[in-house]
Parts: sequence; structure tokens; C-alpha cells
Amino acid sequence: MKSAALPLLFLPALAQASFLGDLAANPNVVSSSPYATGGDVILQLGADEYVHVFTNTAAAAAFTPAENLTAWVLVVGGGGGGNSCNGSTFPGGAGGGGFVEEKGVELAVGDHAVTVGAGGAGIKSNSGYKDGGASSFAVSAQETVVAYGGGASTRAAGRDGASPSGGAYASGTSCGPGSPVHGDQGCEGYKGHSMGGGGGGGAGGAAKAPYGTSSSDTKRYGSAGGDGRASGILGFVQYFGGGGGGASSNNTGYRTNPGGAGGGGTGGAASSSDKTDAYGGENGLGGGAGGVYQASNSGVAGKGGDGIVAIRYAVSATGAPVLRDVSVSCAGGASAAVAATVANAGTSDAMVYFKAWPSSGSEDGAGTVAKTVGSARTGSAYVSFSPVLGGLSFDTAY
Repeated sequence: MKSAALPLLFLPALAQASFLGDLAANPNVVSSSPYATGGDVILQLGADEYVHVFTNTAAAAAFTPAENLTAWVLVVGGGGGGNSCNGSTFPGGAGGGGFVEEKGVELAVGDHAVTVGAGGAGIKSNSGYKDGGASSFAVSAQETVVAYGGGASTRAAGRDGASPSGGAYASGTSCGPGSPVHGDQGCEGYKGHSMGGGGGGGAGGAAKAPYGTSSSDTKRYGSAGGDGRASGILGFVQYFGGGGGGASSNNTGYRTNPGGAGGGGTGGAASSSDKTDAYGGENGLGGGAGGVYQASNSGVAGKGGDGIVAIRYAVSATGAPVLRDVSVSCAGGASAAVAATVANAGTSDAMVYFKAWPSSGSEDGAGTVAKTVGSARTGSAYVSFSPVLGGLSFDTAY
């Protein structure tokens, strides 16, 4: 059936102590939709408009429409993992997850595989790194929408990714950022400098220039992460794929470099009491983690934010019933079983009339049979004609 146009509803953003917590507490949450299954959270935005939201990275999932739908699809990859160093190295911030949004996507009945990319793990005081994982949604057997993960925070040059990580400052060397390598899914990070790491790139904007670059400067060192991109798919404006802030020196006190809008993690210089999650990206938003400098050897490094997949659709209840896909299972002179698909029948019972007449063209002996299709939008209507004088033809009346 043909779905209604999908309006973009920009409502005030929810206050966010936790994006996933706020999403679960959204007053529009429902247990199910009559038109499709799948998702960790389902939102009902109108009488026949729903959003299925996938946030679980641990298991395979599927979105399964019961009828053909036209959808608005958002896919966001996982943010890059953070890195923590001591000595004379200041890691860059991790890149935000890639952002892909498409409208007018035609989805057929059946399973559409969903994968939610995990945020990269945080690495403490060593040379490893963990990029964010890719998220994907299978539109059809021939087409899959993929949003790649963000580049991880490192102790050297930034990592490539959907949005790359910023460059580190390592033992007197200013390292460059990585590069965005997946089209327009993300933006540039920033290079490291003498007092801090560069911020990670965001899905919607490059990392910011440093606040300060010398030990005598009272401003922050390092640079902030780039902002993510906004979407209204959930019924309110939300940014996704923010980059993490870069690490900074603690020569004149602990400094913080904010992550970009869309879940980017804070970067800076950590105190001994800081917790790992203070520097992580936001789960469900694909935020990159922050780079951290810490004088102690224990290290504090945040995880990148997990990604998200969301599918929004509206189903029209208007329009007259339409008879489609007619088939006949008998020849003249016998009982006829006639199958047809009924579209746009609405939410109340619809009467669909099948008119039969002889193949000779004469309407002598023709009969009209009515079939009630109860509360069906798309389904099969079966009508028997007995007897008939010849082959069958069909007409409809409303």
C-alpha cells in the first residue's frame, strides 16, 4: 500500500541525564505497532505513525513490516574509544560515529536485518586503540545502509574513520588528525599541539581550534570535539555522532575540553578520583570518547558511545478500497475461488464487490457477490462464485 507522507516534527529536545534513559521514559513509548515488529523501543508519534529504535549491540535484530512501508531511516555508527596517557603525551579525542539518514525508503514485507555498532573500548596507558563499530540496516537483498564507526583516540597520529580522531602531542611531536574516509558521514579532527591533543571530528562539524597553546596561557589546552548532526526522526531534535575532546596538560590545574553536541565525550586532564565514564561518549548517540592525560599510572579512558538505528513510518487510513492482484482458480461451469489483494481498506470494515459475467460478454446469469474485509489495510479477500457460465472478469464498487 502507499504510505502517507512523513512529516518532520521538530519538538523541544528532552533534558538528558542519559539519552537512553530519557528515551525509555518518553511518554510516546508503546509496547508494539500493528504494522511492524522489532526494536528495543517503539514510539508512537500519531494515530498511525511509529518509530522503531534499535540500540542493543549484543544481538542480531530485525525490523519486520507486516505490509509494504515507506520509511524514514537513521543509521549511526559507534563512536571511537578513548585513550589515556601520562608522561609527555596528550591523546587526541576520538571521532564520532558516522551518520546516514534517508527518507522515502521503500521497505517490503519481511525481515530487514539490523546491526547496531558498539562504541570502541577505552585504552589505558598503552599504545592500543579501538575504533567504533559500524551500524547497518538492510533495505533489501541488494541494498544495505551502513554508518561506519569513528576513529579511536591514540597516542600518535589520529585514526581514520567516519569521523577521524584528533592527533596527539607525543614526546615533542605534534601529530596530525586522521581523515574522514566514508564520504560525507563525518568531518575532520584537529592536530595535536604542545599542550594538548586535538579534538575528534563530529558527524556534522570539524573539531574546534585549541583554547590555549602554552603553559602561561590561562585558557584550556587541547581542543573540543566537533559537533554531530541533528535529526528529528524521534519526534524531537537530537544530535548524533559528536566528537570527543582532546587531552590537555595539568600544569596549571585540571582542564576539560568538551565533546561535540551529539554525545561527544569530555577530554582533558584527569584527577586521581575521576571515573572512566566521565570521559566516555554517549550510548545511543555514537559519541566519540575524550582523550585523557593523567599523571598517575592507573589511567582513565572512556568507551565510545554505541550507535543507533531508527525506522519511522506513517500508514494512511484514508482512500477507497483498491482491488489488486486478482487471480482465478477455475474454468467456466464450476465453482470459482477468486483471490484478490485489498489495499487502503481503512480501519473499519470495507465492502468489496466482485462482479462476474460470462466470457462471451453477455451478462445473462451474472451475479454480484460482496465480501466484507474486516479492519484490513492489506490482505487477501477470497470470494466464491457458484455457478458461473464461463471465465470470470472483475469490477469493484465502493
